[in-house]
Amino acid sequence: MRVPISARSRVRDVMTKEVVTVESSASVQEAAELMNGKNIGSLVVVEQGAPVGIITERDIVRKVVARRRNPEEVRVSEIMSKPLIHVSPNAFIFEAAELMGKNQIRRLPVIEREALVGIITMYDIIKHYREMAYSLIDMMSAISRI
Repeated sequence: MRVPISARSRVRDVMTKEVVTVESSASVQEAAELMNGKNIGSLVVVEQGAPVGIITERDIVRKVVARRRNPEEVRVSEIMSKPLIHVSPNAFIFEAAELMGKNQIRRLPVIEREALVGIITMYDIIKHYREMAYSLIDMMSAISRI
């Protein structure tokens, strides 16, 4: 079976390269303020610079707010998702999407040689394939005019 060109796109082509991180020892309050200030929904959790987990807005709501815990007293390490599910920048985008679906997650840190090099979200993947679909439509329209 022939793989469509868009399916050959790599994670590195659509990932966000600047990833906001938080130390595992930080309070959930600090993490929430960082997410709010950067207008993002997740942070990759690091220990001594190495990625070890991820914390999302959903984690904060379900594991802290809904349980009436004090976000200033709860550490990120207590509620982060771990082990960290991640992907290589050389992986195909469809492989990242399959990994997200299999694990019911919407964000994947991108790790190369144990270093955090980016993050890819379900939105990034949808945007990429939407742009590919528009390009295909434009190409088909141009061909039909010939």
